[in-house]
Amino acid sequence: MPVQITELNISVSVNQPGDQKSPGAQTQNPDDQGSAENIVDECVEQIMKILNDKKER
Repeated sequence: MPVQITELNISVSVNQPGDQKSPGAQTQNPDDQGSAENIVDECVEQIMKILNDKKER
């Protein structure tokens, strides 16, 4: 008799090693801010590339 899966629930909890702060109490120092901006810029570029590729199809 085959088994049919009708619903799948996945939950994930991500913690950085050595991070002892509570999730709401994270602060960013100036070096992290520049790094975060670079990551955001990279993500925006990748999203724009994906959208342009979809338009070409």
